[in-house]
Amino acid sequence: MKRLVLWSLGAAVLFGMVGCQQQEKKAQLTSKVNLPDGTLAYLRDLSKENADYVDTTKVMGGEIVFKRQEPDGLYGIEVQMNFWPVYLSSTPVSVDATATPRKYEGANTELFNAYAAVEADYEKELVPLKDEQRKLEQGEITPEVEARLKELDGKVGALTDQFKEKVYPIIKQYPNNLYALNLFQILDIKDEKQMKDFADWLATWQPTYNDHILMKQVREYIDIETRLQRNKPFVDIAGVSMTGDSVHLSEFAGKGKPVLVEVWASWCKGCLQGMPALFDIYNKYKAKGLEIFCVSVDQSADAWKEAVTKLGMPWKTNYVYTEMMDPNSPMRRYNSLGLPINVLIDGKGKIVGRSMPHEEIDTRLDMIFGMPAGMDVMWE
Repeated sequence: MKRLVLWSLGAAVLFGMVGCQQQEKKAQLTSKVNLPDGTLAYLRDLSKENADYVDTTKVMGGEIVFKRQEPDGLYGIEVQMNFWPVYLSSTPVSVDATATPRKYEGANTELFNAYAAVEADYEKELVPLKDEQRKLEQGEITPEVEARLKELDGKVGALTDQFKEKVYPIIKQYPNNLYALNLFQILDIKDEKQMKDFADWLATWQPTYNDHILMKQVREYIDIETRLQRNKPFVDIAGVSMTGDSVHLSEFAGKGKPVLVEVWASWCKGCLQGMPALFDIYNKYKAKGLEIFCVSVDQSADAWKEAVTKLGMPWKTNYVYTEMMDPNSPMRRYNSLGLPINVLIDGKGKIVGRSMPHEEIDTRLDMIFGMPAGMDVMWE
């Protein structure tokens, strides 16, 4: 079960904006929220490389008010565990964040409203499923519970795919819109045809957007993701072994035998729940030559070592990369926002698939080991 690390598709708290007047310092951004007075809220500039904080305030009387004036552009409000992008400008814009769906009024709000309506329907179906998942995960994981969790995970995945299918055509109705770029990032689209379609669409935008950080991020994402499609050469990653030695995936992959990359963390429940199935796969195919390149992104090497020992991992190829968001981390190199990540690489060093269910991994390995040695296959 995926766990988003950086962003979530939905948000429980929503926000709005108000323009400023030149003669008196009025609020540039206000929002109506259901939060206790005194709750801290932060404003991030999404046009900066690291989305830096530019202002802070507190909820007062059910409202969030930012008075310091910021340049026109896309920002994000962060409060408690919630985050939502907003567009600031000199033109007054307001949002009722207590409404479902949230209601924007003012200039440049069409895409915000269109997305909010689709997201509200998605959240209505998603929340009960996620609530049941969390409740089950807190209890004893019996075979029956494990089967139900798997069923719920499938329903969540199908629902999310449907949501993406509805949002994508909406985004494309609004060219030259920074929020469209932000939504594309949130949707984490990986379909090769859809990415090419989006790249072609971006080429029709006004040239003034070419140097914007969001445009660069989206184009970089598409470039990286294109290099990670099936039948493309694997992307090398590194880790540190139990003895402190640096190890690279290229020492194993492309050497004639398949390699399964597993990126996980000791704090990731979905990773831990999937380990028994991964153990079964390894034990089934290890005699035939399967290698597991298992990399943790735990910040603490001690926590990683403790988890490896506690889990009793049957392979010795365990490594750690403690800088999860570093440009060279396994997550960044394989373009993923969530854990666990798996990547199956065939004996020729080509990507067979990524983030596959264990059943599909088993099927693919059965195919690989059932073929003549050295056979070159185009994977579909």
